[in-house]
Amino acid sequence: IDTGSDYDLEDTPQFLCTADFGARVDQPFCPGSEIDFEEITTHNAVSFNWVFEGGTPETSTERDPKVLYNDAGMFDVSLTVSDGDTTITVLKEDFVTIQDNNLLGDLLGEGFEDIDLSTTQKLVIDNKDGDRTFEVTETAGFNSSSSLYLRNRLVVRDREDDILTNTMDISQLSDAIVSFDYAFAKKSSTSEDRLEVFVSSDCGITWTRRKLLRADASTGSTSSLVTAPDQSSGDFIPTQDQWKNYTVSVNSFKSEGFRVRLAWTAGGGNNIYIDNLFVGSAASVGVNESARDNMVKLYPNPNNGSLNIESEAGSITHVEVVNVYGAVVFNEDFNAEKVSVNLGEVKAGIYFARVSNASGNTNNMKFIVE
Repeated sequence: IDTGSDYDLEDTPQFLCTADFGARVDQPFCPGSEIDFEEITTHNAVSFNWVFEGGTPETSTERDPKVLYNDAGMFDVSLTVSDGDTTITVLKEDFVTIQDNNLLGDLLGEGFEDIDLSTTQKLVIDNKDGDRTFEVTETAGFNSSSSLYLRNRLVVRDREDDILTNTMDISQLSDAIVSFDYAFAKKSSTSEDRLEVFVSSDCGITWTRRKLLRADASTGSTSSLVTAPDQSSGDFIPTQDQWKNYTVSVNSFKSEGFRVRLAWTAGGGNNIYIDNLFVGSAASVGVNESARDNMVKLYPNPNNGSLNIESEAGSITHVEVVNVYGAVVFNEDFNAEKVSVNLGEVKAGIYFARVSNASGNTNNMKFIVE
């Protein structure tokens, strides 16, 4: 009895079924970036006609082209494929995003006093696991009542969350730094949480680690993440003396398209707080460091809105003070080696003084108004 017949799949006609393509566009690109495209069409395509809005080249007949994007924006990509009989076109709108390599200028100061994380251009929170992530809290802050925090005591070990700044142009800064305050407590001796500080000079395509802060580092170590005694139950809420500051020079990474990434990995500890994130040029981060070159001093720090600035590098010619949102709260010309600045009735928080002198130099100095 004949129950079937031989059937060779290789003899089955392979018809063009679908047209599709891909590219690594799940990362930021800046003007001047090249993107590799790959066609992933099903069955026997013999011709490929690409159209790249905003790209160079604008069109291509290569199977897997490389395309240069010189301008910021969101751009469509289309691919038409044919097997000689059937033609299929696929269009992906806004498939490529090229972001401005200088969204924030050369100064970022964020004290988390009045920020909407869902709309701000300053920061991006990458919630990698889709569960708890960083948010603004009004229960604690360093020299304020607000900060960015993660309720880490409820987060499963090895879950990851990132805080990323948007792009800046720090290429012309003379003394580029990244600085922030942080507070953290372990739940027990087995806590293994980590906070890593990365920087990028190409919009975040590649990253270089500058610091690893660890919960399991030895007490007193410069790599220690811990700022307070262990708290095994309840939410850790830091007092003012339970904060530390981390500041690092990034002069070797000065560029357009500069970004910072604070990468958190949960390890069974209590809550983590981040405050007063600063990226820019600073002659000071605090009183003692302000005099490290013995040329420009700002005091007292903290203050009540009245402060003095002294220069040993020539007369001070101009002082501008901005708050963490970039708003100018003081702007005045001078011609003296020591000047007094009165900000009037300003809110408590972090401020930045840009001090220019007769030599043509400018120092950006961070201070706190209580």
